[in-house]
Amino acid sequence: MDAVHHFLSGSFVHTILEWSAFAAATLTAILAFLHFTLHRDFVAPVIGLVLFYAGCMDAFHTLAADRLIDAAGNSVDLIPFTWALCRLFSGVILVIGLLLAASAKSQLLPKKLRLLGTSWIGSSTLVGLVGIGLGMLAYWTILWCLESERLPQTIFADSWITRPWDVVPLVLFLVLGFWGLPKFYHQNPSYFSLALWVSMIPQVVTQLHMAFGSTALFDTSFNIAHFLKIIAYLVPFSGLCLSYIQTNRERAVAIGDLQRANQSLTHLERLSSDRATALNQALLDLQQTQSQLIHAEKMSGLGQLVAGIAHEINNPVGFIRGNLRHAESYAKDLIGMIREYQTTYPDRPDHLKQLEDELDLEFLQTDFPKLMHSMQNGVLRINSIVLALRSFSGLDEEGMKLLNLQSSMKHALLILNHRLSNNSASTQKSRLSITVETHYDAAPLVLCYCDQINQVLLHLMTNAVDALEEAIKAGRSYQDPTWQPTLYLQLVDLDDRVRVIVRDNGIGIPEANRDQLFNPFFTTKPVGHGTGLGLSVSERIVKFHGGSIKFVTEVNRGTEFQVELPQRPDCPAERVDRDDADQPHRSPSPIGPT
Repeated sequence: MDAVHHFLSGSFVHTILEWSAFAAATLTAILAFLHFTLHRDFVAPVIGLVLFYAGCMDAFHTLAADRLIDAAGNSVDLIPFTWALCRLFSGVILVIGLLLAASAKSQLLPKKLRLLGTSWIGSSTLVGLVGIGLGMLAYWTILWCLESERLPQTIFADSWITRPWDVVPLVLFLVLGFWGLPKFYHQNPSYFSLALWVSMIPQVVTQLHMAFGSTALFDTSFNIAHFLKIIAYLVPFSGLCLSYIQTNRERAVAIGDLQRANQSLTHLERLSSDRATALNQALLDLQQTQSQLIHAEKMSGLGQLVAGIAHEINNPVGFIRGNLRHAESYAKDLIGMIREYQTTYPDRPDHLKQLEDELDLEFLQTDFPKLMHSMQNGVLRINSIVLALRSFSGLDEEGMKLLNLQSSMKHALLILNHRLSNNSASTQKSRLSITVETHYDAAPLVLCYCDQINQVLLHLMTNAVDALEEAIKAGRSYQDPTWQPTLYLQLVDLDDRVRVIVRDNGIGIPEANRDQLFNPFFTTKPVGHGTGLGLSVSERIVKFHGGSIKFVTEVNRGTEFQVELPQRPDCPAERVDRDDADQPHRSPSPIGPT
């Protein structure tokens, strides 16, 4: 009874150990394939397949020991023989797997064969072929064992070597432990290859227990050997687990490095953006400075030109104006004397009467005073234009003064008068003159730098006239016979501010040019007709005075500019002497066009 109990308990323990070994081999194979999907390393799945099919042979050995499968041979010989065959199979296919892994990376193979171990498709193909080959080898081995009616004896209880068949796997595992796997580890350093090398220790001890200790089925050495075999399977499993831990750590380190690199790139990008912003600002400052220098030079040249013109014109105009009064007096005396002569001597000689008729003396007597009056008006007009130029350019005054915007707009119209009539080159062809519509509220005086604000008004009105002339040249009147080029000027009192409106019904501003309209040196005019500084300088002047400038435009409908100026600006550039500033700007009343 005790012998039966001992046999049954040993068989039960043997079954548990073998199925545990099969489970460990299967888990190791699964982890090996997961390792392959992460690292594209075909060595792990090849060794995993070796361990899996070794576990399959162990399962076959367990089924044979539990007599769950029918075999042609005797069960007493089948159980120890299948054990020895499983161990031999495990050692042989492990050697085959190592050889395949080493051969796939060998430089001696042709390039096409080496690609099987380097590319994803090639590695997958190699693993599939190894799996099919090892599966067929395991199947043929199991089939041969089941169909063999006579199996060799494997247990010699009275001999020094109780299981001689286990010596061959022992030698294989020793060779692998001392030569094959160390070399494999140096070629493929990883936790898995190291664990596979370490697993040779329980493999060798397992074979020592079986070859020199086990004398019967299910004895102590037999079960110890089976337990050690589980350890031999779990060691590579532990190596794969450590590889996963290492992979996760490396991934965490890589993610940290990537995050730091990303932060560095973000920092560099921010620095680059700041540097680009600084460079753009420096470029804008340079353009502003350049425009200010050009503007200052132009104003200086304009001042010198106006001063020269005023000096050169004032002297002869003053001489002509002074002498015209005497000439008018002399002419009146002469005409009076001629009329008295005609009254006193009505019967003049015929040749004198003939001479009077030829000279049209009556017409001369009536037209000559008109001629003298016209000449006086012309002289006054020249004098008014010179004074308007001096006043418009601010040559006679410095600092901030109270400016009458209505007078300034009239002065600007006076300067542009030659372009408003049909005497200009563009209007002569179309016989169209530019109509001027003015709507001036009782706007208060504005404290400002008069020459600068006058310049802004002249720029805006000049641009409006340019747009109207472009529309005339483009044949707008032929497209719309009712169209009349019109310059619209308006002053609006906004309590503490004054709004200046300059509108035209010309060509309008294209949408592509609107964002660049106030950029320095941007112009759409032909070469020689504009520098691109007018609106840029105007915007700077208006903002300097605490005002604003904006525009509304529509292509082929016209453009409207609105300038708002405070009555009492707080200019940051300099403090203003209020006593001097309260003095109004000396603006002569312009003479209308004749």
